[in-house]
Amino acid sequence: MAEFYPILRGSALAKGGAEEVGNKAWNLMRMAQAGLPVPPAFVLPTAWCQRTDSAGAPQIKCATF
Repeated sequence: MAEFYPILRGSALAKGGAEEVGNKAWNLMRMAQAGLPVPPAFVLPTAWCQRTDSAGAPQIKCATF
């Protein structure tokens, strides 16, 4: 798993597919690979929401609305 994935023309697709980066990012990556215009961006893998520090506390907090 990469630390992040760029969404740019010519960038590699995430090996884990939509399960690794989410459906929206996966589709944007596929569009960029097809040569369609997409805004340059990056995405964090979904595994980031499961990361914890040595005490077991989340390293990042996922926003909920």
